Amino acid sequence: MLQDIKKEKIALIYANGAIDSKMAGKIINDLKKVKEDDAIKCVILRVNSPGGSAMASEAIHAHCKDLSKVSYNSLQMVRCYSSMQASFMNFTI
Repeated sequence: MLQDIKKEKIALIYANGAIDSKMAGKIINDLKKVKEDDAIKCVILRVNSPGGSAMASEAIHAHCKDLSKVSYNSLQMVRCYSSMQASFMNFTI
């Protein structure tokens, strides 16, 4: 009998296209939702971007760093890129 099945999740967040304030807002909102969900044990930030706003990238970076440094139920963060990655991906690592 299966009684203690843990429902753990992986969050997949996409950064597709040029990084601007609109995209940063969406990604930051998604990262905030991750902090609120104890079932999420891993976040994958998948980037396919030619780059964009340094200010928007810095805002995303700050929230990624916050998730990485504070252990929210042993949360792991993975960053990967698709066919294109520019300065944004290097900045978030």
